[in-house]
Amino acid sequence: MIILFNVVAIVGCCLSLVANTYVLCLGRFIYGFAAGVIICATPLMLEETIPAHAMDFGYGISTNLSLTTNVTVMLLLGFGMPNSTEELATTNFWRVIYSVPIFISLIVIPLNIFVLTEDSLGFHVS
Repeated sequence: MIILFNVVAIVGCCLSLVANTYVLCLGRFIYGFAAGVIICATPLMLEETIPAHAMDFGYGISTNLSLTTNVTVMLLLGFGMPNSTEELATTNFWRVIYSVPIFISLIVIPLNIFVLTEDSLGFHVS
């Protein structure tokens, strides 16, 4: 699910880079849905694959730490947006902000394919 919805997130981010309001809104909706599934699936995968005694070594807080770090990075990227209304109409920096999750997903997909190769117990039971 994590790999699949990272691909869906990439599609949503690519749609968000189009300068059409309807396509941009559709892309943000698709990306938001995919991000919600990833946010729910990642802690569940960690809980089912990592032994309970190892959760104290940083795995328990890894999801919250990565979420907080990514939100901070995106807020800091907002400082690159211009302040004047005239410059806001001509800038394309919003595309940089909307394309950051593409690079994160392009890192996460190979990691899940080649490094985190173990499936959860819940997956095997179902």
